[in-house]
Amino acid sequence: MKKFLAILAALMLAALNVSAQEELYAIFDYKDSVLTLYFGRCNNCNGSIDKNDFYPTDCIRKIVIDSTVKNYWPKSYKNFFRRCDSVEEIVGLKYLNPPLDGDMSEMFANCANIETLDLEGFDTHGIKNMEGMFYGCKKLKKIDLSGFDTEMVTNLAWMFKGCISIDSLDLRSFDTRSVYRMEDMFEGCSNLKSVDVSSFNTENIVVMCGMFANCTSLKTIDLSNFTRWREYTRYSNIDKMFSGCHSLTTIYASCNWNMEGFQDFGIFTDCYSLYGGQGTHYIGYSNGDEYARIDKGAECPGYFTLKGQPLFWSKAYTVLKDSVLTFRYSDTKPIDNDYYLLGGYCNNNSKIKTVVFDKSFKNTIQSHVPIGSVASTI
Repeated sequence: MKKFLAILAALMLAALNVSAQEELYAIFDYKDSVLTLYFGRCNNCNGSIDKNDFYPTDCIRKIVIDSTVKNYWPKSYKNFFRRCDSVEEIVGLKYLNPPLDGDMSEMFANCANIETLDLEGFDTHGIKNMEGMFYGCKKLKKIDLSGFDTEMVTNLAWMFKGCISIDSLDLRSFDTRSVYRMEDMFEGCSNLKSVDVSSFNTENIVVMCGMFANCTSLKTIDLSNFTRWREYTRYSNIDKMFSGCHSLTTIYASCNWNMEGFQDFGIFTDCYSLYGGQGTHYIGYSNGDEYARIDKGAECPGYFTLKGQPLFWSKAYTVLKDSVLTFRYSDTKPIDNDYYLLGGYCNNNSKIKTVVFDKSFKNTIQSHVPIGSVASTI
């Protein structure tokens, strides 16, 4: 019996010694510019480096995560790939286990050369913090987040901030019932033309300031599932929520929208193309909470459109083609979607060389036609 116990103790000690040598390490192939991450015992692996040593570097073009990494349980993935400026591809994300502290904030931040990310099988169960997760991914064009588990997430601030190449985001699968921070979530996504947040639950939201700010290509936003908030604090803030959305024409909302107690400064600043459901047009000096409501016409003007209500058509519009901005008027919308309501062209000022008023425009009644200094010839 004593001999058996001695052998068992020796085996346990040996196992502990082996386990102690297992670690996450990386080997860099200088010829192919590929960095491969492994988990295990690194014996005589020439070229191995500590995982913290490859941030940042300008020679890595590809990162491969080996299947052995599925046995690694990290404390955190905060800043894990942050500032891998030259990396163009990351393979094997499905082998990463969720971090113990639930933190994936800025995990891919400033991976400025990645155009696509394969997130199939990427496990986000139990994650609480996704702040700035894809912040500054300037070349990211396509991303499928349908497999993301966000049930425990509380922070989505800056998640896509500065993703200037991405043109559409489908976030219908996101469970946001626990989220209280969404500030600057899409700020600066200047090529974003479609974002589906129709399933978002906002009952615990505290901060949404700048959420869609400077999404200059976005024409329509559906916030009809955004409900009244459970409570508010002195930190409750929706400042500049839509600021700089020059092309935005329609914001869908429901009767449950409630901003009581929220700080707001310039929610609609420079939303030149925005119309409420009954035709209330954006007025530069009226860009605060008094217009953040369903439009009921002159008796109670607002910039929101009740979901299900027929879309308002202003009849006056512009077309920008070959540096020529043409003002037109029509009872029906043009077939070509490449048009702007009055003011919506302001983010393309530098492209406009000539302004033309089509003869149909004489039928419009406008107290102010925003031209400013957009052209050299009129």
